[in-house]
Amino acid sequence: MFQSCVKKHFDFDRISEDLEWNPNLAAPGIKASLTIRDILQDFDTMELFVEDESGFLYLMYHKHIFSAKASDFILIPDQSFANQTFLESDFSAIGFNSTSDTGMVPKSINQTFAVNGSQEIDSIIIKSADLNINIISDYLHTGKLVVRFPYMKKNGVVYSKTIPITDASGTFSASEYYTDLNGYTIDFSSGINQLPIEYELTLYNSGSIVNVADQAVVGISMSNIYYDEMYGYFGQDTMSFLDTLHLEIFDNTFQGTANFVDPHFNVYFKNSYGLPLKMQFSDFVTYTMPNAVTQTYDFTNDILLNPIDINSPTISQIGQAIDTDFVLDKNNSEVDNIVSTGPKYIYFGMQSYSNPDGNVAPYNENFITDESQFDLDVELELPLWGYASYFAVQDTTALDFAEIYEDFDFVEYLKLKINMCNGMPTEVEVQIYFVVLQEDSVTYAVVDSAFTPETRQVIASGTLDGDGKVIAKTFKFTELLFDKARLEKIKNVSHIFLRGSICTTNNATQNVKFYNDYSIDVKVGLQAKFNFDENDLD
Repeated sequence: MFQSCVKKHFDFDRISEDLEWNPNLAAPGIKASLTIRDILQDFDTMELFVEDESGFLYLMYHKHIFSAKASDFILIPDQSFANQTFLESDFSAIGFNSTSDTGMVPKSINQTFAVNGSQEIDSIIIKSADLNINIISDYLHTGKLVVRFPYMKKNGVVYSKTIPITDASGTFSASEYYTDLNGYTIDFSSGINQLPIEYELTLYNSGSIVNVADQAVVGISMSNIYYDEMYGYFGQDTMSFLDTLHLEIFDNTFQGTANFVDPHFNVYFKNSYGLPLKMQFSDFVTYTMPNAVTQTYDFTNDILLNPIDINSPTISQIGQAIDTDFVLDKNNSEVDNIVSTGPKYIYFGMQSYSNPDGNVAPYNENFITDESQFDLDVELELPLWGYASYFAVQDTTALDFAEIYEDFDFVEYLKLKINMCNGMPTEVEVQIYFVVLQEDSVTYAVVDSAFTPETRQVIASGTLDGDGKVIAKTFKFTELLFDKARLEKIKNVSHIFLRGSICTTNNATQNVKFYNDYSIDVKVGLQAKFNFDENDLD
């Protein structure tokens, strides 16, 4: 026996002219994997993160503080030597008169070579210099002037110049410039900062008499003196350096503490000056947001830090740069406490001292070349190893929800389904605030938040091994509903505040380490229910 249903007549006139449609649609949304570098990219705008061979991460803030090239800081003053005068009596003493043919008068003098401060120069190898020799003669005779520098030689040859006196009118004058001193060595062994100069004035008898008032005056000067090498004692000088390190990682933080197990403040010196140097900290101040708190640290009396001896090349290493590296760590300073305050800026000052023991052998055996240079760099090294307690960050994003909302007239509700897989050694709580910019264009009013206290978005830390490294990920599923009333509430939103509170594993009671392969995997699905009728489809 078979039975079948009986088909009744269907009256199409019964269909309403008003058609309603209530579809419920689901679609995949976001699928992403954020590595530790992705998450911290706001703090790495200058690519400050480095890693070792194991993938362990370090945050490095580096700053070049100062370069002091010797040719810019140790200068040779222009020289103006005392005039040398040849009187009538000088020639009378050698029997020169109207009947003799020739008369030559020699003279020499140790001219004082001008230096800076308490310098005592042993020798200078000249790179370039301008020499000016002036002569004025009242004598009614021609002749010549010879000027020699017996302690200025090149390849054993003494530097010498001859100026002819070509006018016997008694009004002769000449000014000669020479630029051929390159490669000559000035030797000051005749006396401290003394340069002997020899003069010879020769007159050729013109038949005129020699008047008692007749004379010839010689003036010598040197300018634009540059050296290839210089030896001696260069005195005691002090240079001060003031600079700032900007720690970007603390730019957007506004509460909580971060503890780094082993921070280092590295100081790097590179020195090719051949003279003793010491360096010390004069200031160390931190500036912490959001309350603009400043804190000063005193290193001046710490015998472990001040002063720091800077290595210098020996005479056999002339032209070489010698390194001196110094580290402020938790064993010799408060650098761990300094970093734990989360400073946005670190202001520091340093002072250098040359020849701190004065002009005492063998410390007075200084030398430099024109390429000698002193470089100072500092670096704050933050190994990502430690803990953070309720370390919060906040960011603001413009969002014209009024424009977006026009496309949601038919939406009955939106539902977000969020799956998270956490491979970080951090417990994260996330909140999103929907805000409206007030009429003063300065302040904001919060109109809603994404999560209630009951549905707050908390992601547990990954599982750690005994060394603080993540060995297994944890999972979190969250469902977020925006019904019609809630969508209406946020339709005028102009901005959103994204706020995240981070706390490392076990409520920041355990030190953790960050590696480059850590990530948070996120999958977001979207479910929407629409409600519209046939008229809405016109």
